[in-house]
Amino acid sequence: MNILFIYDAPLQPEAGGTERATSLVMNELSGRGHNCYGILHFDQQKPEIQYINSTKLDSIYDYLKSNNIDVVVNQIAFHPRFLSQFLEYGGQQWKEEGGKIISFMHLDPTPEPRKKLKTYFTDWSQRSVMGKIKRLVYVLSLPYFYYKFDKQYKSGLRYLYDKSDRYVLMSKSFHPIFSKLANLSDSSKVAFIPNMLTFPEVATEGILEKKDNIILVVARLDDAQKNISFIIDAWSKVKDHRGYTLHILGDGQEREMLHKCAEGVNDIVFEGSQTPLKWYRKAKIFLMASPREGWGLTITESLQNGVVPIVLNTSTVFMDIINDGENGYLPKTTDEYSSYIETLICNDALRNRMAISGLQTSARFMPQPIGNLWVIILNEVK
Repeated sequence: MNILFIYDAPLQPEAGGTERATSLVMNELSGRGHNCYGILHFDQQKPEIQYINSTKLDSIYDYLKSNNIDVVVNQIAFHPRFLSQFLEYGGQQWKEEGGKIISFMHLDPTPEPRKKLKTYFTDWSQRSVMGKIKRLVYVLSLPYFYYKFDKQYKSGLRYLYDKSDRYVLMSKSFHPIFSKLANLSDSSKVAFIPNMLTFPEVATEGILEKKDNIILVVARLDDAQKNISFIIDAWSKVKDHRGYTLHILGDGQEREMLHKCAEGVNDIVFEGSQTPLKWYRKAKIFLMASPREGWGLTITESLQNGVVPIVLNTSTVFMDIINDGENGYLPKTTDEYSSYIETLICNDALRNRMAISGLQTSARFMPQPIGNLWVIILNEVK
């Protein structure tokens, strides 16, 4: 089968979770004899200009037909823009002639929580009179903005579902909220595929003998998306670090803010952006506190390398990966989070048992079983 993927940029597997997941799926399907033609993406400012793997394209329709593309996988299934552009600039004719579309939701479809009102007034005393008036007008307008956003988001999900032959969620736990938001009376086109493991092998138990007293965070330095300030706060509440150091891998726009947040907190090192595998192999504990994730590739990356994850329980998908208390922890509060860190750094035997459980349970997400799920869907739509 000939397959083309849609994304919002050229494929760079190290750029983020969706990029890595896309690359892994393409590699797995290629290994099974399918032809994956790469990434179709649009110029963000001029959608009439399109690219295939960074090479400018003259005609989407001509490319689809000349390469006998059977299936297009839309990797941006939380917003209708890219699929609508694809259909407008040639994809619709291809679809009417038999082409099939699979849209993949790489996020938790649950809308992001609203900001607390007090966050809009943190700089109140520094504002001028006119600045205060403008801020009040903005806050009073929030209900309208929220209503408009919710309406657009729901209609966008419904558009994507209607225009796709299959709509893939990463967890069955997302099904009720997606069906409600998209106002589906018939959800027969919904399917479920989790992400596969990033690294080709699950480590053996021998890796546990080579680890250092490292607690690891692997995340973009974007606090709204990754909540790293929460992790720093939780770490600061651990009274005795017992020789452990918190290492934060990643870079981003809030680097300076997070460095300031960590001032006065012992045993934190910002490592910048690095390839994380060598760190997973050395670390004993992994931390995540994202307010919303579609999966969490870094969780399975930690499990397959014998690193015990502590993940703030903010998305139902985490329960598909972590058996709470067996191969990791799913705390709900800062105090619980800090307590679990203390438990793991104080109890080597418990931590090793949980790490071994993680090695065993991560095998569920090896490329072969996940690839089988992709093949089922491909066969259903062809």
